[in-house]
Amino acid sequence: MGQPGKKHELDEAARAALREREQLHRTVADLSQDLIWIFTDGVIVDCNDYAAHAFCLKAHDELTGRSILSLLYPDDHAFAKRRFAQLLQEGVVTPSREVRIIRDDGEVMTVETKACP
Repeated sequence: MGQPGKKHELDEAARAALREREQLHRTVADLSQDLIWIFTDGVIVDCNDYAAHAFCLKAHDELTGRSILSLLYPDDHAFAKRRFAQLLQEGVVTPSREVRIIRDDGEVMTVETKACP
């Protein structure tokens, strides 16, 4: 029979290690000069600081909750929808492709995109 409280200590240690890894990944993403965003059902749920900068925003939380399509040039919507479908159906990394984004100041900017499930 195990010692009382030992499982709780292990659970706490595992949670602390997970929090530490998550913070490390957040730091690496925030230092990246690539626009990184995570989306669910076409809505941004997380992104790095550079993504906010690319869209002329002060902080990444200003980008979360927005629809990806609302940030893309309208002529690129059909491509984006096909790419989302490809991600869901095939579950593979998509090849690089240029798309146009619309920054918060209204400027249209061409960026290279790559997506993974």
